[in-house]
Amino acid sequence: MISYDKRIDALIAECCGELLADIGCDHGYVAVGAVLSGRVKRAAAIDISEKSLEKTRLLSVQTGVADRVECLCGNGFAPLEEKADSAVIAGMGGVEIISILEAAGDRLPARLVLCPHQNAYELRRWLNGKFRIVKDRTVAVSGKYYQIIVLGEGEDFYGEDEFFYGKNLPPDDDYAAMLTNRRSVLEERFLRHSVPDGKLREEYREVIKQCSKLKI
Repeated sequence: MISYDKRIDALIAECCGELLADIGCDHGYVAVGAVLSGRVKRAAAIDISEKSLEKTRLLSVQTGVADRVECLCGNGFAPLEEKADSAVIAGMGGVEIISILEAAGDRLPARLVLCPHQNAYELRRWLNGKFRIVKDRTVAVSGKYYQIIVLGEGEDFYGEDEFFYGKNLPPDDDYAAMLTNRRSVLEERFLRHSVPDGKLREEYREVIKQCSKLKI
């Protein structure tokens, strides 16, 4: 068995069904891990980089699941010939994720697991009203905070005060740590520089509001 960090574990835990599409698979940890764990029966590891796919192929051979992990070179869902049951899109920015989702058309699976490394605000705004939110949580790894958004059969949409930091659904201590960290970063920036009213000021007002709700 291979060892993953908390973020990879969290992504694998959200995969389900017969076929997983790991979009932008890079090292292949999610695709291979989801098959090894029994979360899915098969995985399609998709990346625009042949070098990344070579890493995934090697990992699948080393772990004995090469017959259940198909490596496809291409952009987004385009290389898939069959519809997946779930998909993970991680390791890229929110704007790039939006582009992939827009291009997918009827290839989109019923369950989507997204992990934007930046522009989560823009992604949530775009998602709102288009998809139901199952989970929206924060995972901390080595001082970095990753936001994982799960879409599928749920009831929730985003409120106007949830685009920056999400829902903390289900509640987790990493969310509070992320808010505290971001508040400190913004306050330090405001102290050192004159920041005009705009998105950063809006974000700061939001982080103060969320910290107040959690009494931190």
